Amino acid sequence: MTTALARRYRADVSKDGTNWVQIMGMNDFNPTLDRTTQDSSDYDSDGWGSSEITMQSWGVDIKANRKTTASVFDPGQELCRAASDKYGEDARLYVRWYDKNGGTEAYQGRGIVEFSRSKTGVTDLDEAEIKITGDGARKEIPNPLSSTSAPAITAVSPSPVKVGALLQLTGSGFTGATAIKFGSTSAAVYTVVSDGLIVVTTPNAVGAQALTVTTPAGTSTGADVTVTAAS
Repeated sequence: MTTALARRYRADVSKDGTNWVQIMGMNDFNPTLDRTTQDSSDYDSDGWGSSEITMQSWGVDIKANRKTTASVFDPGQELCRAASDKYGEDARLYVRWYDKNGGTEAYQGRGIVEFSRSKTGVTDLDEAEIKITGDGARKEIPNPLSSTSAPAITAVSPSPVKVGALLQLTGSGFTGATAIKFGSTSAAVYTVVSDGLIVVTTPNAVGAQALTVTTPAGTSTGADVTVTAAS
């Protein structure tokens, strides 16, 4: 038997429960489930104790290195930071977490967000600690990476685009993207902002290219894009 790796989890957050943003840079992930039990023993149990679960609460503790793309902090982390100093509905986010290897373990819920720096020393990497305290039920969901639908690109902006510039890909099925190619050239830097949006740094692939996205479910049909040399 092979031992599973602790880093097999992925977590996404959302304001509406539909458009999801991955939290990038995770280096520690700990989902929790606390149960309150009450003694339900009676005379009929022949001296054996028994209990019933009367309440459950859940939470998610995440630590993540602060990541930037073109000096902009990771959108998933920023969504959590923005919610952390709000009140009422604005203080809550949907969160889902799942096995990024495609296993069946996958959950979703909505909770109150806390965000703080967890490393502050002069020699430390900047790190954020995100705590989401469940508000209501946590439910099992199908693993988003188990989708059988290949990704699809519906729009690319801008085009033409210069080498090294940011390019936005709009479409569907982008969750779990493992590769983005401009013709035969792979993009080294990209962020899956949501299931329908990817931001990619254009690689050195000058000319007319067929842009594709690959996920565990397959590879998209090529979208036309023209890449020009950097200034």
